[in-house]
Amino acid sequence: MKRIFVFALVLLFLIFFSFSAFAEVDDDLKSEYEDFFYGVEGSISGSLPDGVDGKDPVSDAEALTDWKYVFSFIGDALGASLSEIMPIFFTLCGLVLLSAAIEAFRTSLDPKFGDMLSACSFFAVGAAALTLQYGVVASSARYIGELCSVANVLFPITVSLYAAGGNVASASVSGGAFGIFLGICENVLSRSIVPFSGVCLALAVTTGFSASFDLRPISGVIKKTYTTALGFIMMLFCAVTAAQNAIASGQDSLGLRAVKFFAGSAIPIVGGAVGESMKTLAASVGILRKSIGVCGIVIIFLIFLPTLFSLLLMKTANSAASGFAAMLGCSREASLLSEIGSVFGYIAAVLCATSLMFVFLLALLIGTAAVGA
Repeated sequence: MKRIFVFALVLLFLIFFSFSAFAEVDDDLKSEYEDFFYGVEGSISGSLPDGVDGKDPVSDAEALTDWKYVFSFIGDALGASLSEIMPIFFTLCGLVLLSAAIEAFRTSLDPKFGDMLSACSFFAVGAAALTLQYGVVASSARYIGELCSVANVLFPITVSLYAAGGNVASASVSGGAFGIFLGICENVLSRSIVPFSGVCLALAVTTGFSASFDLRPISGVIKKTYTTALGFIMMLFCAVTAAQNAIASGQDSLGLRAVKFFAGSAIPIVGGAVGESMKTLAASVGILRKSIGVCGIVIIFLIFLPTLFSLLLMKTANSAASGFAAMLGCSREASLLSEIGSVFGYIAAVLCATSLMFVFLLALLIGTAAVGA
């Protein structure tokens, strides 16, 4: 009888003095995901598959990683880049052919006049090459700006995903890493990519003008120094961020274990249920984290691939035109076009390294398990 009385008393206490606990984490995160999606929609307008509307990150991630869509987008981007590069390639080949004709004609002219005519044809090829290809260099600078915009709109939701999953220390690390990444892109890359390209192209034109005035070693030093410095910055950034994230994940895991132990021992009857509910919440946040991380990575590639294809195809077009010029005996034009092609190769390497730094941040987001899951 005494046990029944105590049980009834505890039951009445729970009925009248209990409180309801609920979380709207999923709704808040999905709302932030919508803000992120609409913030980058302008950069990828017309490139998204059907059904991707920024409402559900899980379904969006499934649609964005569908093989049919991936191959379709790559084919469309490659076709658009080819349609942009082919007229430039044929124009360069036509100018090289004209230079070869002038070079063959100059033997019947006065040497001074022939040299002047040859110099004019060379500068015509150089001016046409730089003018026609400047848009590709400018698109590289624009891509860095778009990448910074994506990082700005993705930063709040990334920190929220860490915090909602119990990774409070990791959220702090992620915020600092995003700040450093934006600083590198905005203060280093966006301000140096165009001057770097301009200096290398100017040295290429100067080298091609006179065979006795070879500046290719200086151009090679500039290109190697620039890419080596960027590679060192990328290596340092990734290593430090990975180490900080590993330490922060351990701190978060230890903190949650302490909370679960306190809840299980201090809260009577429902302490174990509280711990299980924390696991359920962590698993739910983990699904959102992986889906939004995958969407972010795919969106980076959607923005980057057209620029990458343009750079690589432009490098190929210059190399092919250089080979055509060498076949016709136009050594100066061949050297000029070869140097221009190498500049585009270095620009592509710089943009790849920058994109991989951002993808690394999102890979940490995907790989870091929600605390308690």
